[in-house]
Amino acid sequence: MSYHRDNCLTWMFYRGYSKSTMYDYDRRLRRIFKSLDLEKAGKKDIILWIMDQEMRRGKVALNQDIKAINAYAKFIGKDIHLKLWHTRGERVPKVMNPYTIEEVRKILEMFDKSSFENHQLRTLIWVIFWTGMRLREAVNIREMDVNIESQTILVRNKMKYRTVYIPNALAIVLEEYMNALKNHIKKDEGYARKSPGHIFTFKDKGSKQRDIDKIVAKYAYKIKKKASFYGIYDFTITNLRRTLVTLLFKVGASPHDVKWQMHGHSPEDFVEPQWNIELFHSYLSLNESYNKLEEWLLNVPVRKERMQHELG
Repeated sequence: MSYHRDNCLTWMFYRGYSKSTMYDYDRRLRRIFKSLDLEKAGKKDIILWIMDQEMRRGKVALNQDIKAINAYAKFIGKDIHLKLWHTRGERVPKVMNPYTIEEVRKILEMFDKSSFENHQLRTLIWVIFWTGMRLREAVNIREMDVNIESQTILVRNKMKYRTVYIPNALAIVLEEYMNALKNHIKKDEGYARKSPGHIFTFKDKGSKQRDIDKIVAKYAYKIKKKASFYGIYDFTITNLRRTLVTLLFKVGASPHDVKWQMHGHSPEDFVEPQWNIELFHSYLSLNESYNKLEEWLLNVPVRKERMQHELG
């Protein structure tokens, strides 16, 4: 039985499989090849093998085995596509209502500045909400990508880059965090070695390289756990981005500007009809829209003059 492990992993890498998925499929394929040669087996042979494994393995594990088999079949060029053995019933689409103003204020103030880790999570939440980034995009921000003077951030998303606008309130928070980060790196040199240039990461003792999947999963878990402590049990980053779009429309932002800020999504993808949002006929600029939103959320007028005064 010949399992072309190295070539298969290389193929998965260039096809865009994540590191965790590659290793999971590799582990399963090595076990499968002990009892079934996928190079010679036909579709009927594979189905008989799955039926034999059904009594020994759980539903989730068996489905993952099938996914690994399908991936390997694509690699060797076999026209075999197996359907998942156990599927759920028809799912009812969940209606995601935007968070209320009170909930948004709770989310923005969930983390304090008592420790560097809390300060880091607080800044990450502010970046995600005020810019509409995805969590993975925010974690990939480097120090060179942030320009406080021009109030922009370069977002790295695979091969597509874009520049998003930084509101005045977020510029203050980012400036404060960047200074705290420099002081933290001076105290902990290992932090700088683990993630050179990235402003959001954590020191992982078990890995010499920066595992983006592990970092995103850890941040998502900590944020969701903290949100449930404040009574927001259905917290998701996607819904937080939807809330930003909703609030920007309510203060009079242009759909074109919102689409540019969110990247790759038209406003209709985020706004549901039942939200009853009335779009203004005369749109405001993105800067003016954010100024109105800051006044509405933070209860204080935040202008560039105030930002420069606080930054000294």
